[in-house]
Amino acid sequence: MIGPLRPFLTLLMFVLLSAVTEARDPQFITKNSEGKEFWLCFMKNFRESAPNERPARSEGLKLQLFLTSSYDAKARVQIAQIGFDQEYVIKANTVFNVQLPPSAQLKASETAEQLAVHITADTAIAVYGLNSRFQTTDTYMGLPIDVLGTEYRAVGYTKLSGELMSAVSVVATEDGTEATITPTANTSTGKRAGQPFTVRLKRGDVYTIYARFESIGTCDLTGTHVSANKKIAVFSGHQCAYVPPKVEACNHLVEQLPPISAWGKHYYLGNLRERSRYTYRVIAAETSTRVFEDARLVAVLRAGEYFENLNVNRHVQVTADKPILVAQFAQGFRNGDSVGDPMMILVSPTQQFLKQYRFATPINGQWHHYINVVAPTGSISSIRLNGRRIDSTQFSVLGESRYSIAQVPVPFGTHLIKGDTAFGLYSYGFGYGADAYDAYGNMTGQSFFELDKLVDTLPPLADGRSVRDDYFVMFRDDRTSDRGMKSVRVLTSTALEAQIPKIDEGAPQVSVRLRPSAPGVSGRVVFRATDAAGNEADYTVCYVFDSRTERYGYILTPGSDAVCASEGAWMVGAWASIRHTYHNSSFRQSGNLTGEGVFTGGQGIGGWGGLLVGRRLSQDFVLSGRLSISSIGGELLSADTTRRQILDTSSGRSVSYTEGTLVGVSAPQMSIGIAAEFFPLRFFYVFGGLQTTLSLGSAADVRRTILEPSFAVYDETGERERSSEPTSLDSWNTLRFGVFGGLGATYPITFRMSVFVEGQYTTDFGNVLSDADWSLEDVGINLGVRYRF
Repeated sequence: MIGPLRPFLTLLMFVLLSAVTEARDPQFITKNSEGKEFWLCFMKNFRESAPNERPARSEGLKLQLFLTSSYDAKARVQIAQIGFDQEYVIKANTVFNVQLPPSAQLKASETAEQLAVHITADTAIAVYGLNSRFQTTDTYMGLPIDVLGTEYRAVGYTKLSGELMSAVSVVATEDGTEATITPTANTSTGKRAGQPFTVRLKRGDVYTIYARFESIGTCDLTGTHVSANKKIAVFSGHQCAYVPPKVEACNHLVEQLPPISAWGKHYYLGNLRERSRYTYRVIAAETSTRVFEDARLVAVLRAGEYFENLNVNRHVQVTADKPILVAQFAQGFRNGDSVGDPMMILVSPTQQFLKQYRFATPINGQWHHYINVVAPTGSISSIRLNGRRIDSTQFSVLGESRYSIAQVPVPFGTHLIKGDTAFGLYSYGFGYGADAYDAYGNMTGQSFFELDKLVDTLPPLADGRSVRDDYFVMFRDDRTSDRGMKSVRVLTSTALEAQIPKIDEGAPQVSVRLRPSAPGVSGRVVFRATDAAGNEADYTVCYVFDSRTERYGYILTPGSDAVCASEGAWMVGAWASIRHTYHNSSFRQSGNLTGEGVFTGGQGIGGWGGLLVGRRLSQDFVLSGRLSISSIGGELLSADTTRRQILDTSSGRSVSYTEGTLVGVSAPQMSIGIAAEFFPLRFFYVFGGLQTTLSLGSAADVRRTILEPSFAVYDETGERERSSEPTSLDSWNTLRFGVFGGLGATYPITFRMSVFVEGQYTTDFGNVLSDADWSLEDVGINLGVRYRF
């Protein structure tokens, strides 16, 4: 760490776990990091000052405990060798700080010391330890005796110097404890790597081994196996490590280890806010452990071996087919960030997540405090921090997993976070300004169920998502007891193509890509998914048209007997229309129709409706046949060229008098057409087609009309108009051809029925008369319904 010395209390991130239980009596709180009895120790931090050395990191050792409980509690702390014995009263939901003398730090190498820190309480409490010197600090979460075991593997780090090495400490909780240690590196007293040795310990003894510094190799005790005939507590870490190797500066690393029985198979690691990269290690408990990073096989480990990814710049999912331990490390400040220093967090497996955590940030100062929240994606809306929901936009999905992660800033103080579904929580912070180049981090708690007793009896799950015309089926086997996927195969397939990737046995997920063999053709495929434990499950994917979305879509159904009935390939419909017709004409005489002047175009409103039958050829195209019956609105006018004068009796003056001939078509017409509809958007389409129009007769409405003056009327009718000849047009074309097109919108109102509206333009190729210029075009609105079957 770089920067001025701060009171180490301000550097501590102590995490307070409040166990989730329906019972109010604290005796029901079990199998988590709260308890009534603890056996802890304080490993050697950095080194003691050498003769003539200027005091710096080697001075100012501070050893502290932080005790908390959801209930009022009485606690006792004892260290036999130095005669420390104190009792304390802890108020509910507060943190009590216990200062321990520096003499409580372990000193000996491979010699038992009565320096175990024994803590007892009258109710469940949580305990955290702080071990700090100037610029080298770390914390750990204490584990109660209830969750301790008899078999462990250590996690440490690479050598730094002869006095700054990886270390493992074993604490005996009972007399007559025999602990067998198999180091993965030569020890400082000469015990050989891979050669087990046994030590006999009495209650309260602490036995520590250090790696021996050698010029060749990492001299790392990571993976060291420790077993005993009785429950023991095991601590491991490093006196002061560079992470990654050769990246300054060093920091003390320490964690109390969970027993192998509490290790899991599924872990999620998130980026550390403000840091560009982090490092993680995976330690295997069993031989042939297959380790996956984001479902990609990255290592096959023997028992005690580890996989390390030195530089990770993203959130990752780490899984295995057998139990593993995962440690995440912040890197030294010289990794390019100029922020923080190394720290080590033991990551909780998803199988050990909790529904509630109580935690606190350090004393106020120039710090940015954060929590990483890892939760099932479907549950993030239920998570409340201090009673307020965390904004869901802060979460991002972890690869192709079912989990999401959020990096949430939190202010100085104590906090409570809870959710309806179990989730993981890690807390950390980085200093700035006067507190720059400093960092802290901790797991905030977990349950400690013995996962090694769980048997995988559940078959794989499946979910899917569409990407344009493709569909990706994600087969998953990543629950508490799952061992990962083994195979996916196609049982039957019709009109769908499946692309199944190479599967590394034990992978938590397998993504299979589907696509239709031919657009617009319904399809079906049945998969059989098998996990590494031999559990099988069948899933059916149907590719059918969905009238609710106006798209072909995929439906994923458990089982192999799903019927893929494609609805909506055929459709029938009916509509009513209103049309505005425009007449374009220029003639004086046609057949039996004669005008004194030129017949000029007019316009008018017509209407009625039609029927359609269609078939969807693809997701975006529909071909339909249309039959419509309509009237022709509007009239032509031929003004007489002859004008005469009449007397206006009201004024006594002569005024101009003019007549004209009006002609309209009273016979309906029937149009038969074929149209193509293209859907560029979900509910909107453009359409166009060709049509043949058949006139249902040649009846015409011909009338004489007085154009001026406005007061003149016909004597025989008393109106300004009177009927005239002819009553039909003998030059009217019975058959015509034309084109039409427009824009439409449709919206489903039931599973099979939808309403639609269209704006349509229609024009004929030629004239409606056989011997004169008279053409029609119209603009109309169609409103109707369609039924798919």
